[in-house]
Parts: sequence; C-alpha cells; structure tokens
Amino acid sequence: MKAELLAIGSELLGPLRAETNSLWLTERLLDAGIEVSARATLADDPSLLESAFRTALARADVVVATGGLGPTADDLTREAVSQAFDRPLAVSPALLSTLRSRFERLGSSSNSPVRLWKRSSKSGGRTNRILKRKKRTLRK
Repeated sequence: MKAELLAIGSELLGPLRAETNSLWLTERLLDAGIEVSARATLADDPSLLESAFRTALARADVVVATGGLGPTADDLTREAVSQAFDRPLAVSPALLSTLRSRFERLGSSSNSPVRLWKRSSKSGGRTNRILKRKKRTLRK
C-alpha cells in the first residue's frame, strides 16, 4: 500500500515555519507497513490544491492531508477536496451540533465551522474525516 502526504498552508513555504507533520506521519505510516511515495507542501491556492489532490489520489492508495482547515478565508482544503472528488460540500447537522457544543464547552468563539465534509470516526477527541472514491482514500 502506498500513501502520499499533502501539507497545506502558504505559511509553511516561508522561512519562519517548518513543516514537521509529514515527518511524524511518515514514521507512523512506515511503522504500519505503509510506504510513503510522496510528500508535498502546498500553498493556499485553489487550483493547485485541487490538482494536487487529484494527482495524489490517482497515484496512491491513501492520501493524508494536514492543515488548511481553519476558520480563515485562505483555508481552502474543503473546497479543493470537494472539487477533486466531484462532490458538493454538505453540512452534517449532527456534526455541526456536536462541534458547536464542544466550542461552547471550551469557551471558544461562537464562530463554529459551518461547512463540514463527511465525518467518519473520532480518535483522541479529534474528528477524523475520510472520503473514499474508487478504492482511493483521503484522510484528514
């Protein structure tokens, strides 16, 4: 099984911030017997992200993306994945309610995420999102 890792965020391409998630993820995937065939650090650019997802999904069995899912306007991962999978974004009312409750409980801003893609499972308090298409997997 082959995996590709996509680290998303223009800030990762400048001199002030090192992208270390891919190194950690590579080690974990290798421990699990999954070969990492490519790693890429990508700017917050819609067409670049869509192209990277399409390319990675065509080459790898598993695509792991990090970053690009914050509440700011330049976090474009959801839209790029939606286009790469040719699937519209959809709101999960149950997940939205869970997240709003979590943000309120933690005393965070009332600006909860409003566009969420398919939820799969929870791990360590985080919500993981997995999309599958034609035996290809994108895990976020």
